[in-house]
Amino acid sequence: MRERSETVCYVRYTVRYRRVLFVLRRINSYARVAVVLL
Repeated sequence: MRERSETVCYVRYTVRYRRVLFVLRRINSYARVAVVLL
């Protein structure tokens, strides 16, 4: 049971990390567009 719960925590952490990376990448692209427009 303990290994299973650790796996669940790992999966949740990975999903959250991927989401954060995706948001950061999107913000970065928006910043580049803003710099080009400015």
